[in-house]
Amino acid sequence: MPEKQGLQWLVSPEELERIPLAKRVLGYVRVSDVHGRGDDLISPEIQEHSIKTLTDREGLVIVAWIYDIDKSGRNFTKRRVNETVAGINAGHWKIVILWKWSRWGRNMKESLIYLSMVEDEARGKVRAATEDFDPKTSIGKFSRNQMLLIAELQSDMIADSWKEAQAKRRRDGLPHTGAPRFGYDYERRTGYTVNQDQAKALKNAYERYVAGESMRALAMEWNAMGLTTVKGNRWSLQSISRMMDTGFAAGLIRERTEPPTSSDTGGSNGRSIWCFDLWREGKHEPIIERETWDAYKKRRDEQATMAPRLRTAVHSLSGIMTCAWEGCGGPMVSVYSGRNKKHSWTCYRARDRKEHPFNSVSNTRAEADVLAWLDREAEGGEDIEERRERLRAGREAVADATELEREIRKLKAKLSRYQEMYAEGDLDKADYQRRRDVLKKEIEAAEEKRDSAVSRSEAAGAYAQQKFSVLRDVWHEYTPAERREALLTLVTTIKVMPGPYEPGKKVVPVPKWAKEAA
Repeated sequence: MPEKQGLQWLVSPEELERIPLAKRVLGYVRVSDVHGRGDDLISPEIQEHSIKTLTDREGLVIVAWIYDIDKSGRNFTKRRVNETVAGINAGHWKIVILWKWSRWGRNMKESLIYLSMVEDEARGKVRAATEDFDPKTSIGKFSRNQMLLIAELQSDMIADSWKEAQAKRRRDGLPHTGAPRFGYDYERRTGYTVNQDQAKALKNAYERYVAGESMRALAMEWNAMGLTTVKGNRWSLQSISRMMDTGFAAGLIRERTEPPTSSDTGGSNGRSIWCFDLWREGKHEPIIERETWDAYKKRRDEQATMAPRLRTAVHSLSGIMTCAWEGCGGPMVSVYSGRNKKHSWTCYRARDRKEHPFNSVSNTRAEADVLAWLDREAEGGEDIEERRERLRAGREAVADATELEREIRKLKAKLSRYQEMYAEGDLDKADYQRRRDVLKKEIEAAEEKRDSAVSRSEAAGAYAQQKFSVLRDVWHEYTPAERREALLTLVTTIKVMPGPYEPGKKVVPVPKWAKEAA
């Protein structure tokens, strides 16, 4: 027996021609979800039986079936309803028969639009075998529309029940479904438990992304290792970023208080990290540290606001180097000159505006100086004064970050109380939104200060030295864009000093812990 999906003809073209057009019927069957539900009440066979009973009784002939299996009635975009209209226009059938009106759709507005396409534009008919009203009469049209409204109401009530059930699961620290998740094994009795092999790879991926690795490089490596998604597919930039964005590996359950706007989604279908504003503690065991997650979120936010040309930088130092001529601070731009198109960096304010004397450095020398600096920092080769300043800056940054974290927790607790009051009906929507917006601005300002302090603290600690070592060791393996991303985790800028080139003096990286970087 053929699989029940799509358009299936019951007659040949020759047989079709011998059947009067007025008697030709298309049977339309739709089932919302067949995955393990076992809902025999609306199985294809039940629907087929009712449709055949009507056609046999009235001497009509079913010439084809259209099966929309596992298709929602909420919208028509992914269904084959357009084929029912096309078949009428092509003269294949005149009548479309359903089981009940709920099979046509559970969205009143779209249901009427598509009914009009069949009845008014194509001059065909749509009937429901068990709810057979004549829409040409006032009472028949009213009854049909009532059935469509009831179908929409039933769908809305089911959706509301699911939303309430999912909201309760999230409040209880559980994801909204028991779907498979990379890094974990799932059993209904025990819930999610850590899959040690996958968890090791996932933890490593977060740490490397924080250290400057690109999502694309991580996906390519996982594919080379034979790792697949929970559906058995190869990893892509989109699939690995969406999986890591969930925060599940950090022991969190994500939620949003309102649907994301088009500006929030950034083309991500509302699944990216910035589309969610509420993160609850989950009951499952985390794979990564909270500090790693915070650093991951920070870099994801930075990537979201970064100009596309810099996300895929052609040069390692693009957008990082600035002119150190007194009063300038402008960006150094990439230029190619001479017969051999020698690559160098020059201050455009000096070149184009003549604001100060010419200031430039070759890319070869600039990268060599940066590598020498990375090597020196990786080996701990700073002098006593530099070490003293780094440690002082680190202690000060830790104190600032700790105090700001306390303030952020208080503000978030306040926001959480407002969210609960709104959910329980104790705050109207306008009042909630006003309070939420004020608090969000305060939280964002405090988080920005906290993140700056954390960056200075990390840049001053042993973790920073590890970053220096990693970047130095893989510099020649990285693409220019990956080098640039990694450098930005260590420096705020790279200054190009005035005057002739001197190794170690012309090109001066400014680490994030330095006073002038704060």
